[in-house]
Amino acid sequence: MLRNLLFSIVFFSGIIFISILFLPTLILPQNIVLIGGKLMGYWASFCLRLILSVKIKILGKENIIINKKFFIAASHQSMFETFFLQTIFNSPIFILKKELLNIPLFGWYLRKIDSISVNRNKVSKENLNFTEKIKEVMEKTKRPVIIFPQATRVLPDEIAEFFEGRTVREVPGIGPKTANVLAEWGITTMDEAAELGELALSRMTSQRFASWVLRVVEGSTSNDVSPLRSRRSIGKERTFSRDQSDHEHVLELLEQLTIGVLDKARTEGIAGRLAEVKIRYTGFETHTHGRSIPVAMDDTDVFLRQVRRLFAENVHQEEKIRLIGFRLGQLEELDTRQTTLAFDEESE
Repeated sequence: MLRNLLFSIVFFSGIIFISILFLPTLILPQNIVLIGGKLMGYWASFCLRLILSVKIKILGKENIIINKKFFIAASHQSMFETFFLQTIFNSPIFILKKELLNIPLFGWYLRKIDSISVNRNKVSKENLNFTEKIKEVMEKTKRPVIIFPQATRVLPDEIAEFFEGRTVREVPGIGPKTANVLAEWGITTMDEAAELGELALSRMTSQRFASWVLRVVEGSTSNDVSPLRSRRSIGKERTFSRDQSDHEHVLELLEQLTIGVLDKARTEGIAGRLAEVKIRYTGFETHTHGRSIPVAMDDTDVFLRQVRRLFAENVHQEEKIRLIGFRLGQLEELDTRQTTLAFDEESE
């Protein structure tokens, strides 16, 4: 307890001192301001090692790409990595919640280093276009971009409070169909659904869904979710270390990815109707091409035929390929198979 208190006092005092020290640099070139971020990272590391005796081990640092653009999806377990990642990577750009920009000193620093903000409290035109912001930033700099996919972190004993008043549609895995069914019974929030109890909720929806909702609200599960409730597709991608001009080799890899995805689908007891091939060329130009079938299937040969055709009909023959991927979409739980098929085109 005393060590934690001492750590908080020393750590935050140091962060405030560095922020004040580098305050005049906000009117100077960005490269100078970024030095302050690295100092904060080294200070965080120093305090953890010295005061809390935390051992910090970095594996694979030799694989970090230098002076090239790349995207980092980082695990967000605490405030520490926000600071420390600045010492590992080349002055990263952060994708973060908009509220952080309003913090005195720290928020000013985040604005200066071109942080990309997202308003998480509502869907807005600004949020929907944030991928364009990322593209613009990455076109003008070689700095990596970091996002923390988990977003808000909640302690185990705060989970029930976190769900109070939160609408069912805000929870990943609950689709509009289930939300409408609950709304017909006057249930619009997660705490209202949990208060019903498993028996009553199962009569409105299903036993599986009711059990899952209670486990989520109680915090007894974070990923024990029906594969169809937690995602609408499964897929695999491969980024090449060097852009590929040998399209036959790329197709072979695409077939391997397809086989792997279908193997995973069968293991999870699901099937899909949509075969989708993703091709990214040199310069990050990306195209997705899809074909759908009338009945969900998990037959590898069926989808291999589709990806071969999609690749042959849509690949740019004169361009090198940077990334190839396959996605199985429109998932369903399937007990039977159909072998006679007709196809509809879906491309974007």
